[in-house]
Amino acid sequence: MTGPLMSTGNSANIVCLFRRYLSTLVHIRRWYEGDIWNPDDPAHQSITMVRGMHKRVADKINGPSPCRRRCPAVSQYDMALTQFAFVGLIILHPST
Repeated sequence: MTGPLMSTGNSANIVCLFRRYLSTLVHIRRWYEGDIWNPDDPAHQSITMVRGMHKRVADKINGPSPCRRRCPAVSQYDMALTQFAFVGLIILHPST
């Protein structure tokens, strides 16, 4: 999982990592507070932007290689683990 993180250049040091994860948390908060299905809502714009960033990184890492298409560098399993790290505990233990 370190390949995608290091390839973007946004994880070179502690300050970059802090900014990256703070930005991620800001996006997640927008998604929870907004309407991701309404194209005029900031939540929709945010999720569209993040999807584009992820697609660019995946295309860069996976490249045109047929081998990478069959076995991508970032698998669905990796994505599920990463997403759980950010929102899993919130889902498992919601406030009442």
